[in-house]
Amino acid sequence: MKSNSFWNRHVAACSLVALASALGCGGGGNGENPSGSSSSSGTAGSGGNGSGGEGGAGSGGAGQGGAGSGGSSGQGGAGGGSMAGFAAVVLPSSRAVLEADNGGALSVQCGVQKDGMPYGGAFTSKVTVAPQAGVVENAGTYTFAEAGAFDASCEVVVDGQTLTATVPISVLNEAIKPALAKAGIGISGVENGIFAVMAANGGSDQALKDAVASLDKGVADLDPAHYQDLTDVLRKIPGDYPTPAKLDAAGVTKTTGDDELGAAISEVSTSLAALRTAIASIDPMALKASDETELSARRAALETAVQKVNALNLTAHGVIANRNTLATLVRDEIAPTTRAMGQFVTAAAKAEAGAVLMVKGQGQTQSAVGSGTSDFGFLSLTMGMFNQNALLSQMINGMYGELIDAIDKSINNLILLQAIDYLLPPNPQGPVIDMLFASSSQGFSKVGYDTWVYGSGFNKDPNMNIFIIIGDGWQTIVENIFSACGVGDANTLPEMVDTVEQCIKDVQEAATNSLPTDSMEVIEPGTLGEQDVHLGPFPPACSSAIPLAIGIIPVNLATGRGATWKSNCIK
Repeated sequence: MKSNSFWNRHVAACSLVALASALGCGGGGNGENPSGSSSSSGTAGSGGNGSGGEGGAGSGGAGQGGAGSGGSSGQGGAGGGSMAGFAAVVLPSSRAVLEADNGGALSVQCGVQKDGMPYGGAFTSKVTVAPQAGVVENAGTYTFAEAGAFDASCEVVVDGQTLTATVPISVLNEAIKPALAKAGIGISGVENGIFAVMAANGGSDQALKDAVASLDKGVADLDPAHYQDLTDVLRKIPGDYPTPAKLDAAGVTKTTGDDELGAAISEVSTSLAALRTAIASIDPMALKASDETELSARRAALETAVQKVNALNLTAHGVIANRNTLATLVRDEIAPTTRAMGQFVTAAAKAEAGAVLMVKGQGQTQSAVGSGTSDFGFLSLTMGMFNQNALLSQMINGMYGELIDAIDKSINNLILLQAIDYLLPPNPQGPVIDMLFASSSQGFSKVGYDTWVYGSGFNKDPNMNIFIIIGDGWQTIVENIFSACGVGDANTLPEMVDTVEQCIKDVQEAATNSLPTDSMEVIEPGTLGEQDVHLGPFPPACSSAIPLAIGIIPVNLATGRGATWKSNCIK
């Protein structure tokens, strides 16, 4: 099979002054060792006096990882020091992984870069994950019994050299939203896909096809529909997370980094939005040198913003205070920008290599495209644009990994300090409605009527009680939905809350006129029951004076759902 060798393979490695200053092309500093076979942290090519920083290289010359403030690695653990010679690269399926009982799994690929560019030649590799306690490996897939911090490492042998690289992996504790792990899969998928497209240089046409297919999958994993509900990085718990005063009392002292986190996130958001705008302005069918210059400028601005975030010393104070802002950053900026980069690279690849990828260009018929092998090579300008996007995606994924690690450590610290009531024993008994007064007659519920429920098993925290009012068709839906998603498999309180909320979402999507209503007040002991629960105005579950049969489902987010209460709704 013929090679689809790219033209002027090395042309983009250090093509711009802005990148040269940011990336330290040509090496120097304390990160000397072009092959990356040793470093201050024992990983490939970590430069300077730092530990091969996440997107950074300590105080030495930065490599492909960029000039950061220290951390865990450069590109996939390669970065740092000189860009000359070979360096190992770790390509995990995600920087954030769920525990095994929540369906989490990690796969790790090893790569090599040569002279700062992804390398498509022959090499052998071995993956290790440490510590090994609680880790199960099956056919290259790793699962984790418990949350914690792990390292994924690659040892590669290329051109007679043995190189190593390591990246940190966060196995999320149950207090953290699982959607963050899902986002991590898409972000890593795009980074790994761009790396694969560039590594296809000099390889077979099939290698290029596989690389583009891999990148397309990463782009699909970042579909905005997957993250529209990501409004918080933390799951709910009864009583919510500790206040600043309670954190202080528990020995968690606020840092200046906690105070600066909000502004730092805002700067990152602005930089990501500007980068996305720049990418959207580029025509993959008509690339220009000025496009590469613009991407380089946007990368420099983002790098400055990322360095500020990575340099912050965060505690639970900062994470809890910015929990919604952090979620918004992932949902509205990190994921969409990474997706835009992946879409650009795959569009540019298909524009340049339509014959190889069997993609029709303007004015072409499918028969003209053909199939089989091709000696088509990407233009050097395209390679330069690919390299810009590779550097950007690596930086964003590195920043994402650092943020998730900071959130994970902060919440784990609270658990260890017992500053949150994390392991509250599950109560198999859901709330019970003994009486419901939503009108002057107990058998009817009138829209807008100031409603009270009398019963037992409700949460003392009003925010943890939800009533789902389901209108037309509820009889055939409710029990089927809830019987399929109880809380039996949840082994911690945040998981129980998340499970019940997912049930609520399923009911809302499956039924018409379904309305979730939070309680406003819980009084105990009650006057007509163990507890009096104030709902406030009854929601508009019907639109006619003709009675409509409805079901009212009480839910205690800490324990589960109760039996459905039947009523008739009138307006």
